[in-house]
Amino acid sequence: MSNSMREPPTAMDLFSLGGRLAVVTGGAKGIGRYIAEGLAEAGADLIIADIDAETGATAAQHLRDAYGIIAQSVRTDVSDEADVIALGERISQEHGKLDILVNNAGILGPGGPPESLSLASWERMIRVDLTGPFLCCRELGPLMIAQKAGKIINIASIYGLVGSELIDVISYHAAKAGLIGFTKDLALKWVEHGICVNSIAPGYFLTPAAERGIRERGDSLLEYIPMRRVGGPDDIKGVAVFLASAASDYVTGQTIIVDGGWTIR
Repeated sequence: MSNSMREPPTAMDLFSLGGRLAVVTGGAKGIGRYIAEGLAEAGADLIIADIDAETGATAAQHLRDAYGIIAQSVRTDVSDEADVIALGERISQEHGKLDILVNNAGILGPGGPPESLSLASWERMIRVDLTGPFLCCRELGPLMIAQKAGKIINIASIYGLVGSELIDVISYHAAKAGLIGFTKDLALKWVEHGICVNSIAPGYFLTPAAERGIRERGDSLLEYIPMRRVGGPDDIKGVAVFLASAASDYVTGQTIIVDGGWTIR
């Protein structure tokens, strides 16, 4: 059948990730785990690139068992250039392609008042939360450039868009704001290669990293959220699948805010 005789894709076709290969950094737990689960549900094969090798292996095993996909774990510290280079070489040798890259790995601390924040703390945050995504794009992006197609999703934060009196980690705000700017510029530079680059800016989600703070603040935190609840797995998975799939082929350089309304005030 000629191309002109093919039926147009349905909405379900557009969101399908069958046959795609995705890397999710920091995909062993938290928001990264939620996103990995969503991509697997849509049919993608997964590489969990996480600094926690044991938890990463457990996550990959769960994805294989639950969805019948190919899933593997590769111990990766995204702030270590050698680790990221090794990850890119392994993917190239074992798979020869990459369709989706989710730059999720990140840290929230240590923090403190700006006037007393140590240079080491500042540099550690920037190294993981901003330099890490750069290294992953630099080392894994050439696979997408070679195939003239790809989807990159950077996980930013509402704190890359607004200030906060709730947390005292100015380096986190700076890193996430930088990641949003990085997303826009990389989208412009790689559009000629058929690569869409977007970011997601989550608000508060019930994850291991945020759970303590959420529980301590309780109802006072919810006063900042018009929906009066924190996010859960289903609130982030659909956005990630959209940005990873053909449904978003005309979307690039954008930041989708998923925060229950936090930033609309």
